Amino acid sequence: MFRWWARGIGTPARTLTRRLSGSLPSKAYDGTLFVIANMELERYAQRFFRNTEDALTIVSSRAPHGYSRFRRDVQSVVLIPNDQRWSYNQFQLALLVPASIALEQEPWPYAAWLVYVSGLSRSSRDASGRADELLRTLGVDEREQIVVWLSASGFEV
Repeated sequence: MFRWWARGIGTPARTLTRRLSGSLPSKAYDGTLFVIANMELERYAQRFFRNTEDALTIVSSRAPHGYSRFRRDVQSVVLIPNDQRWSYNQFQLALLVPASIALEQEPWPYAAWLVYVSGLSRSSRDASGRADELLRTLGVDEREQIVVWLSASGFEV
């Protein structure tokens, strides 16, 4: 049990320590800190910051209720390597995002992913509700594409 728990808080704790020491780039946006998890990802910092800010701007304008809940549950969004599994760390209110999602997705799917995963801290029903608020603002084709992509990622939207 201890090993699982320690692994669950390890990445955000190490990242926060590095952030406080000033060795990795970070950016704050509307009360949420965007952080790079390790030096291998440092070259992607500006793209990660821009993509995450764009995604959260979409959420804040299209799904204000979901965005306010996101802000309550997430204080930092951390870019992690693709070989690590995404997660939500409830102790540090950190959302760990694999590079393939944060850097390679268009803003709309990434926005839906962020708001959906932030809701998983409470329940899959809450996650679906947050994502649904955003998805209802899209056209049928766009919505379907994002639902298919989220479903392929293992989520039930």
